[in-house]
Amino acid sequence: MTALVLAAGFVLGWLAELGVPGLRGFGIMWPQRWDFFTGMSHNSVVPYRFVGEEKALAPLDEIGWNGLGRAAETRVVQAWQFARLVPDDHWHACGRSNPLDCGLDLDAADIYRMWTGSPDSLLCGKLALSLERTEVTPVGKLPAVPRTVYRIALVDLSCR
Repeated sequence: MTALVLAAGFVLGWLAELGVPGLRGFGIMWPQRWDFFTGMSHNSVVPYRFVGEEKALAPLDEIGWNGLGRAAETRVVQAWQFARLVPDDHWHACGRSNPLDCGLDLDAADIYRMWTGSPDSLLCGKLALSLERTEVTPVGKLPAVPRTVYRIALVDLSCR
């Protein structure tokens, strides 16, 4: 029975990702978000910690995906929310192969400041928001670079 439910959920999630009318609301009923498997060609907003002096980018602290907590998904949603508010003139191209090296091309003075709207936001402080796309390769082949950074912006998110 479990296998049948999982298979049906996968098929319905896949059809919803393809844009079949009437299935967009399926993600609300099936919160596991099957687009993890089917939405690989979509853009992702990835937040990085920005260390100003070295212009270095560092991954944010890990949030576990275990249990019923939604902290990791909330951080992804907040990253998208804040990225949509950054004006176009604050976004910069990055041609480097390693996303963490994109900070070297950024000007620390060109930072966009905004208030998160909540003192409990999971994203606060100086961050770099990068718009990335996963490199989709043929089955059995690993990409040389798993993600490509298209644009990156410096933001200072005030939570207080």
